[in-house]
Amino acid sequence: MKNILITIFFISISCNIISENINYGKDECYSCRMLIVDPKFGGTIINKNQKTYKFDSVECTIDFLKENRSILIKEIFVVDYQNPGLLIRANESGFLINKKRPSPMGGNISAYNNSYEVERVKKSIGGTIYKWDVLLNTVIAKN
Repeated sequence: MKNILITIFFISISCNIISENINYGKDECYSCRMLIVDPKFGGTIINKNQKTYKFDSVECTIDFLKENRSILIKEIFVVDYQNPGLLIRANESGFLINKKRPSPMGGNISAYNNSYEVERVKKSIGGTIYKWDVLLNTVIAKN
């Protein structure tokens, strides 16, 4: 019984992937090499070897994915616009494209923790809502 509990414990830990935080004003975007300064934007990618890549925007995160298709990705995080600096899973997030939320690379993409929040913001300021997989394919298709 003790061995089963230990095994369950390690499996639950391994499923809890945590990204390195972005050190705003110190870390450099892996894609565009700009200093990451706006805590309302950003992203991180963790590969299968636990290496973390940091980005200043969703756009740079997508550019990296487009240019590095052979890298084995373990998890992708983006910054929740409403909770500056807080990294959330990209595939569970809602995204809004709106000029009233200008992002560092000019794509006007902001991320939100859930579909309720992104819908609420859209009702307030307008824009177009995307889920991660659609946004990824849409932005990549434009380049």
